[in-house]
Amino acid sequence: MELKMLVRLIKKSAVSVIVVTFVFGVAGIALYYFVPQKFSAAGTFYVERSVENGAGRFFTYEGYYNQQTAIAYSNTVLGLLESDDVRTLALKKLGIDITEQSLRRFNRQIKTTKTANQLITLSVTATNPKKAESAFKALAQSTVDTSDKLSQTSDPFLHVALVNNQPVVQETFRNVWVNLSIGMLLGFLLSVLFLSFKSYLKEQA
Repeated sequence: MELKMLVRLIKKSAVSVIVVTFVFGVAGIALYYFVPQKFSAAGTFYVERSVENGAGRFFTYEGYYNQQTAIAYSNTVLGLLESDDVRTLALKKLGIDITEQSLRRFNRQIKTTKTANQLITLSVTATNPKKAESAFKALAQSTVDTSDKLSQTSDPFLHVALVNNQPVVQETFRNVWVNLSIGMLLGFLLSVLFLSFKSYLKEQA
């Protein structure tokens, strides 16, 4: 459909488009007030490999080797954070029954990002700050414990630690004007799509 025809179609059904856009805008505002505020607890892991026998300096061969090993191991740590095994351990620490539903719900709360070669950021959201912090600590501790256990049998010089023992807890972003704008935009697009489809069917009849 050409742009000129689309504009003509919107003008012809302007009232319907405005009504639908308004209704979706109101729905967006309603979601803002009825969906509870969420909180996120975030922190960063640092992956390192210590120098054997306490010798060597960062720019020696051993220091370079340690850095490269730590960079490679950070992918393993990220995998542990995202694994069902470690997340199951975290749920047990929180005293939550392990079911497919509880694990799926927990997975939706978690976001992991590799922010640098040896840095991994973990963020956990919940409906209140205490739950977010508890969930973060449970998952972080489960990850560190599992990593330590694995490294003992492969490379005991590898270590994973939180940059800060206390996660940063804050409200997740939300704004009533953003909800209104998104709702109105969605309403407008859907109404235009419906009118275009209706016009197409009429042409084909």
